[in-house]
Amino acid sequence: MKLIAMHVRAYKTDSMGRSRQLPARQGSGIISRLPFVAGILFGLAGCTALGQTPGLNWNTRLSGDPALTGDQRVSLLVHNNFLSTGAFFRTVGPALGAHIRDRPAEWEGSAEGFGRRLGTQFSIQTSRGLINSGAAALLGRDPRYQRCGCEGGWRRVGHALSGLVLSADRQGERRFDPSNLAASFGGGYVGASLYPSRYTVSVKGYQLGTQLTGQVMAQNLFLEFGPEIRRVFRKVLRR
Repeated sequence: MKLIAMHVRAYKTDSMGRSRQLPARQGSGIISRLPFVAGILFGLAGCTALGQTPGLNWNTRLSGDPALTGDQRVSLLVHNNFLSTGAFFRTVGPALGAHIRDRPAEWEGSAEGFGRRLGTQFSIQTSRGLINSGAAALLGRDPRYQRCGCEGGWRRVGHALSGLVLSADRQGERRFDPSNLAASFGGGYVGASLYPSRYTVSVKGYQLGTQLTGQVMAQNLFLEFGPEIRRVFRKVLRR
């Protein structure tokens, strides 16, 4: 009976009522658990550094800020990728959306299926954060967004979008920085390797990487216009 049940679960009925065989699942075993273990280890390792960086601005670099120290870089890595509200929504949001849409179908709509989607998103975001932080450190760049400090809405929009490939160096000057692109597509290909076998890693990785670059640009826009957005919300709430 157990063999029959396993055989039945390998099939799913499509919208036309026809049964189709689902490809075998990938990403099982100890390899799929490595991102979770890495997350726990980095979280524990960063607790001390977090306590040594009082007053550090997590998301934006202010004009005139000194270059980041090693401890501050570790604090940013841990906070922005594991402890912040943004990290939570970047991981849970896409996982929940994929679960509601039953994507990929091989992972089903059960609690286990949601766990696989959540784990995949965690792997994507963790890999992206590690690559971005590591590349920025090697190049001497600040991974935080630096607001325009200029006038004009379109000029500020352009500044925010250019933040995908420009960031502050140790002297505070904006320089070319490929860290975001490398991190977005690196995280995308890591996530694609955990998808079922019917997905081509090269194609799915590119798609996920493109989505992650979109997330970076959207985040930059939010950080650039954050003060105005908060003022609008305050006025609405006071009514």
